[in-house]
Amino acid sequence: DSLTRHYHMIHELETTGFLQEKILPQKVFSTDHLQLEIFSRSAEAAGGDFFAYYPNGTNRFDLHIGDVTGHSTSASLLTAYVKGQLDGYYKSQQGQVNLKDLHHHLNDNLLMVGGESASASLLSVSFDLDRGEVCLSNSGHPEPILVDQADAANQAYFRKRNNCILGVLAAFQAKMVGPFDVTGNQVFLLCSDGFVESLNPTGHTPKRFRTQLQDIYSTYGEGHFVEHLAQVAQPATDRDDVTFMVLKVKRWGRKAPQLQKTS
Repeated sequence: DSLTRHYHMIHELETTGFLQEKILPQKVFSTDHLQLEIFSRSAEAAGGDFFAYYPNGTNRFDLHIGDVTGHSTSASLLTAYVKGQLDGYYKSQQGQVNLKDLHHHLNDNLLMVGGESASASLLSVSFDLDRGEVCLSNSGHPEPILVDQADAANQAYFRKRNNCILGVLAAFQAKMVGPFDVTGNQVFLLCSDGFVESLNPTGHTPKRFRTQLQDIYSTYGEGHFVEHLAQVAQPATDRDDVTFMVLKVKRWGRKAPQLQKTS
């Protein structure tokens, strides 16, 4: 009957969400050079936000955050596909990934799979720990923010997204920022639309959004920054998927980071 079908659909959705969570990486990682914490919560049992991170070569660490079209089960399946493509590309390139080429690869594969019905925004950021530089390639996603930097707290940036989106337009933005002070202590934030809206329900300007984040960081400090951002974002998860990644670069150095899980 209809009630049985309803419970069956709920069970399938919950199972899909469980499997989706399993294909995404751990939300806390740390090395001698950096510390990464991630918050991600879907408005439904399965959502459209995804994230990933990889060592890249001998001295780089790459972060990815994105959002696929659709909701519920269809979005979950598409996130699994994109995550699988990311994993496969990094494996095939043997740790020498060019972000712009990666975005073109994903764009071509999404077009092949579903045309314009399968699309995604994606922000990819590569941290060169040897040079103290940050390179990014962006397809329609909010750009990263440098929340705090030792002796240079005002050196933060947040720009409007471009009009590209994977699966629709094969044109991408690539930038290099830095170099940064090799002593480290830079804190970077990558976030989804849902997180931006949770802090900016009235549509504040990017400058105001940046100032909000810096105020939170200076008020709660490094130890409680992620925890407080999660508390602020929690109410928004009732209406939208919310994801953010906070990366602290402890220091820039010439020794390649060895990725290690932390409890």
